[in-house]
Amino acid sequence: MNNLVEFLVWTLVIFGFANGISVSKLFEPFRKYLRFSKYEILEGGEVSYSLRKNKLVKILADLVHCPMCLGFWVGAFVGVFLYSPSSNIFLVQYNFWCFLADAFLGSATSWLWYLAISNRQYGK
Repeated sequence: MNNLVEFLVWTLVIFGFANGISVSKLFEPFRKYLRFSKYEILEGGEVSYSLRKNKLVKILADLVHCPMCLGFWVGAFVGVFLYSPSSNIFLVQYNFWCFLADAFLGSATSWLWYLAISNRQYGK
């Protein structure tokens, strides 16, 4: 039972972090800063913007706009440095396969929690 509670807390931490950065209004200025080099709202509600040219910044901008993508890396990071549910489930010492399992588990749980809470379906 204790492992189930730890796993549930782990999934909620991953979801909270990934969803907070990729969807919340709190981090919207940060996401816009990564995506656009110039962004302003003109008179009449029109938006003027120009995308950033740096490829690394584009990759980071895409990452912080996707709860599933960000959940992958957050799951990997939390699995390495804080708590690894896969090493407890498989009863092994932490290794590369646990890293991958935590990363994909973080991605899946982040995406499933996001879908459950946002009431959206993938692809619509």
